[in-house]
Amino acid sequence: MMQYVWLAFVILFVVAECMTVGLVSIWFAGGSLIAMFLAMGGAGLGWQMLVFLIVSAGLLFATRPFAMKYINNK
Repeated sequence: MMQYVWLAFVILFVVAECMTVGLVSIWFAGGSLIAMFLAMGGAGLGWQMLVFLIVSAGLLFATRPFAMKYINNK
């Protein structure tokens, strides 16, 4: 059941990203996607939330400088 909640978050974050086009929430969509796979595999909610936070933060810190420099170059 939790996988559907994470899927809803993936959709929500992707729609929010499409509406803002400011690279605001795409990292959270990635974290939600990985958490959804964990939920499908039977991992507990604590692990899902921890991995969501770690993956989202990792994606944010790893790609935001590149994105701000090359994609949002105005």
